[in-house]
Amino acid sequence: MQPLRCRFLESAEHGVWALAMDCDAQSDGRGSGLLLEALREQVASGEDLTASLLVAHARVQRELEEGDYAGSQVIALRLVRATSSFELAWVGDMLACLVRDGEVLRLTGESGSREQAGELRTNALQMTATRVDGLGQAARGRPIIDRKLGHAQRGDLLLLGAGSLEHAALHRNLGETLRGLWSLDYKLERLQGRLQPVLSGPSPLLLWRAK
Repeated sequence: MQPLRCRFLESAEHGVWALAMDCDAQSDGRGSGLLLEALREQVASGEDLTASLLVAHARVQRELEEGDYAGSQVIALRLVRATSSFELAWVGDMLACLVRDGEVLRLTGESGSREQAGELRTNALQMTATRVDGLGQAARGRPIIDRKLGHAQRGDLLLLGAGSLEHAALHRNLGETLRGLWSLDYKLERLQGRLQPVLSGPSPLLLWRAK
């Protein structure tokens, strides 16, 4: 069962996939739901993920009382139309892994890491990493947005998740579990079953495949 504070966004029409979790474990997920709806609207209007997250963050702060919303962790994937490029952005301790030809590459760093802008070349995947810091409404918290740009190949799988996961567990389970011609839903179900013993807590997952 997914925690109530988690919300998903899957919009192939607008080329955006995301998940968000309220920071308050007792929350009903209203803040994250509002955040993702605002994110979808901004991406649909042509904004990139950084701008979209900032606008969505400001909207949630305007519409919810401070005592009713402790913030959200969020990770989002946006496809760049008519290209093989994708944009990945996240706030908080989030997880993204790319699986290509059975090889697993973790795209997000450990909690608290501060990657410098530059080129990352690992497993033949080139990524451009940047961090946007100190933006947002000063009165009620400033989101720190990490962002990466990359190029997807046909058949690539990109896993988005919330929660900490041991790096060794990723390599032990992802490549093997995601092989085969099964549907994405079935692969995700198998993966959740295998990873559950090593998760630090409830960790919803979202899976996308490059076509």
